[in-house]
Amino acid sequence: MEETQMEEGANNKDVEVAPALISVHPNQNSVAVAVGSDLRVYDLLRDGAVYLLDDSGGPSHKDSIRAIRYGANGKLFVSAGDDKIVKIWSAESWKCISSV
Repeated sequence: MEETQMEEGANNKDVEVAPALISVHPNQNSVAVAVGSDLRVYDLLRDGAVYLLDDSGGPSHKDSIRAIRYGANGKLFVSAGDDKIVKIWSAESWKCISSV
């Protein structure tokens, strides 16, 4: 069996990968998934992907998303990332209502 050598600097300890995050709506209406800076929401009632509206003119986050969470009543959704931005979304219209 042939041994393969890792390239210099390709040590697993040198690579930081953002975790995949999953959050389920309190009433199980939708599920949100974040991988890296990509945020996706799937509407379980309408059986389709949700289009996120963010008036900031770019992607929802510029760096890895580290936390996502629905509010207790399911009306709000929050995402926070390494870009030091917290976004508050309406879970009804899926429009970003505030960026902090």
